[in-house]
Amino acid sequence: MSDLNEFDRRKLIKQLFDSGQYSRPSEAAKYLEQFNIGRRTVYDWWKRLESGESIERKSGSGQTQRKLNPKKVRQIVKLASEKRKSQRKIASKFDIDHSYVHRLVKNQGLKYYKKVLAPKSTPEQKMRQEERLSLLVADEFKPNGKKDIVFDDESYFLVHDARNAQKFYVAKKRLEADENSRFKYQKKFEKKVLVWIAISKKGCSEPYFAPSNLAIKSSTYIEHCIEKRLVPFLEKNYPKGRYIFWPDLAAAHYANDTVSRMDELGINYLPKFKNPPNVPQLRPIERFWANLKTKVYEDEWSATSIKQLERRIKMKIKEFDIEDFTRLCEHARSKIAEAAARSPLSVIN
Repeated sequence: MSDLNEFDRRKLIKQLFDSGQYSRPSEAAKYLEQFNIGRRTVYDWWKRLESGESIERKSGSGQTQRKLNPKKVRQIVKLASEKRKSQRKIASKFDIDHSYVHRLVKNQGLKYYKKVLAPKSTPEQKMRQEERLSLLVADEFKPNGKKDIVFDDESYFLVHDARNAQKFYVAKKRLEADENSRFKYQKKFEKKVLVWIAISKKGCSEPYFAPSNLAIKSSTYIEHCIEKRLVPFLEKNYPKGRYIFWPDLAAAHYANDTVSRMDELGINYLPKFKNPPNVPQLRPIERFWANLKTKVYEDEWSATSIKQLERRIKMKIKEFDIEDFTRLCEHARSKIAEAAARSPLSVIN
């Protein structure tokens, strides 16, 4: 149905109000959707009618109507699409409302999108990504492959993570609030713990907590991660060996003694020469870390000690069920195939 002009919209809303057909503005708004009258407009004018006010436009009210010539319209579209200027900056430059800028851009079939964080790769890394992804989709990670992919990784957890603190507070004046409300505190060298874990669509291994401020060396990785945690996880969930282990490219993961030990244990791992660098978007374990940290630090929780933080992490890991891991990993192969066919960044929404 065609749009009504403003006079007809006001007239129709007043007629509905006077008729008593609708007792609530929400009911009237639902009916008026067919005339492309926004809910907010209906609510505002209905409220004015209920208070006995007129909804007739007063003479001289509203913004002065302005129509831009085609040249300025092209300039605005160019600023938005090529120069990436915001709607408000463009509106200020041409002395128009930002909603008018939005309409002009929309009429050209364009939309504003929010930038998404993505890993930045060097030219050498991009070349290796392309080569290795092509190898993977032709062999280990075929789109219709039947073997599950097992991922492992490490991530740091802070005793107190200021990034998860509440971002706003309410006060009449800024300085009237107490210091705990006004500031998010963060130490220069915050205590942290390094956590290792392996996941697949069938669940996760037991986590390993590395000693404070220490990176995981190959000997530690072999004993505490591979032998004590990864192997039991694989034996429990993949007794017939229908899996492929995809470690990240940390030095300890492909050290000579690590590779020798994985060979001795019969672990079916992805060879280093096929492992694409810097593609966290293809590894669902990265989303697992993000989800886990959200759970650990929810409601501005913070630990008073490393041990308390470790207990909290273990407790929150148990909140993940098989369905969570299935959802995390179910599209791994299709994303790898898409990255190989288009580009590694194409899978980022």
